[in-house]
Amino acid sequence: MQYKNHSLLHFFWIYFGSVAILIISAGTFYFYEQKAVSLSHEHDTILHYAKMQQYTGNSYTEPLFSFDIKQHYRPWYEKSVMRIEGESFIYEAPTQRPNEFLLIKKRTSAYDEVRRALLVKISTTVLVLLGLFSFLSWVLARKAVRPLKMIIRNLDVFLKDLVHDLNTPATSILLNARLLRTKSGANDAKRIERIESSTNEILSLYKNLSILLNEHKVELVKQDIVSIITQVSEQFQELYPAILFRLELPTESVHKIDRQTFEQILRNLLANACKYSSESDPMVDIVLEKKSLEIKDNGIGMRHPEKVFERLYSEHSQGHGIGMHIVQRLSQSMGLGISFDSEKNVGTKVILEFAHR
Repeated sequence: MQYKNHSLLHFFWIYFGSVAILIISAGTFYFYEQKAVSLSHEHDTILHYAKMQQYTGNSYTEPLFSFDIKQHYRPWYEKSVMRIEGESFIYEAPTQRPNEFLLIKKRTSAYDEVRRALLVKISTTVLVLLGLFSFLSWVLARKAVRPLKMIIRNLDVFLKDLVHDLNTPATSILLNARLLRTKSGANDAKRIERIESSTNEILSLYKNLSILLNEHKVELVKQDIVSIITQVSEQFQELYPAILFRLELPTESVHKIDRQTFEQILRNLLANACKYSSESDPMVDIVLEKKSLEIKDNGIGMRHPEKVFERLYSEHSQGHGIGMHIVQRLSQSMGLGISFDSEKNVGTKVILEFAHR
């Protein structure tokens, strides 16, 4: 929960902060631009007032304006720079007499009123936009964090299941090892078998987790897969002597595969087939044809076979929920098609389709 809230606030402040900077910058730029326009307008009105004084012989009057006639006109006044002093605009305009100039003053009250109104308008607009985008940022942040929340929840469930899956074989190894050390007898062979089975289960889980964390680089090479299938199935026959393995394999079948990846696919598929085979008459069929490999069991099947490739999905307490997800990922990495069919209390069939010959 702490990480979720931190991520939510982090995303919110990044998005909202970026938008806020943009809005405030745009508002500030617009304010100074309009202020410059207003100052230009004031300058134009003062120039107009100066011209009217020249045309009327200094008899023209207008509200907010006043002027004084100054002597000793200096050339740098010809630049006619308008400035603000106190509450008045000051402008020094030349006249037709060389030793005389007009010191024109215009009160800034109208300009100040326009500037205040502009500032209020822009500030109100900026605040409304900030409020709107803060709400949108919060909504987007919640939507963005929602997948993270689901991942964290799934990860919590996954870690709990993982701890349970590790605890069961580890406890079995420890118990049987203690029995071997303290009580030797006729059951030693079964105890050793249980230790080997539990160790293989931990090893299988380790390999699957390793693939999830750091996938092996796939290099496709043409090779005979019959020998690989035979070797892996013999290993499982030793682990599950009560299960009948029926193999229908040609003498040779060459395909472009990555050996390590293909072996891991076989181990995951055969591990599932052996775990979920029928208790009374367990059987696993392995059929290799020209362009496909079929692995079938006669076990408990699944209610929702369409979910089998989803990570962490498992209908049975024995499963880690990652085996078939990894099978799909590894199959895709080698360009293999994979299909899955299962019927409750009838069995499960997985077909790998080879794209390369």
